[in-house]
Amino acid sequence: SLMPKVLRYVVSRYGQEKVEDVIAQMSSDDDQGKEFFAVSVGAAVFRILFVEKESCGQTLADQWAAEGWPGLNNDERVMMQNRRNSRVTVIEIQKILDHQAMECIDLLDPDRGKFILFDRNTVSRAARFIRLFTWLTHYPCFSRCEHGGVEITDFIADEFLSFITKDVSKKIKKWPGVTVKDYLSLNFGECCALARHMVEEKRKAVFSTMDLHHCMATYQI
Repeated sequence: SLMPKVLRYVVSRYGQEKVEDVIAQMSSDDDQGKEFFAVSVGAAVFRILFVEKESCGQTLADQWAAEGWPGLNNDERVMMQNRRNSRVTVIEIQKILDHQAMECIDLLDPDRGKFILFDRNTVSRAARFIRLFTWLTHYPCFSRCEHGGVEITDFIADEFLSFITKDVSKKIKKWPGVTVKDYLSLNFGECCALARHMVEEKRKAVFSTMDLHHCMATYQI
């Protein structure tokens, strides 16, 4: 029940057209279907609410909190208060605990140490030491992946993490107060597309060095 309320608030304050523009920025040309659209909508809402700052220097979430979160019940207010720390990062799964819990670390926040991530969808296809580029929210006793994202495989891990730690760090120097995670959150769609592009380029490079003829076909029902 929370997300529809949040979306209505964002549209009422930000405007339908602007929200649709941010949704488009959070998606890429190869994102298709309801699942990908839901990820783009969720990422757009989080960016507008928690990361972008108005001319007054506050986020929409800051203003909504100052008003007492009107329109939300107590449980929803507690959830929103914790979601204000949501940012995009790269997490690594250290251990599968059970059907819904994993022990993880944040590669962009090593000082935090290990934390428990609850996500039934992720754990069903997870393996130890895989890395996920995703929105992360820390609640008092556990953490959650909020909106999809992409897996950063060993194939591109070094290149992608180098981009984050070097290129992004250089770019944010001209924006005082903006962190690496803020930048990744503002440009979530572009970063996901970059990760997919890196995989494709690496695959092409591997094929080009092979002493064989090859072809590739994709079939869809």
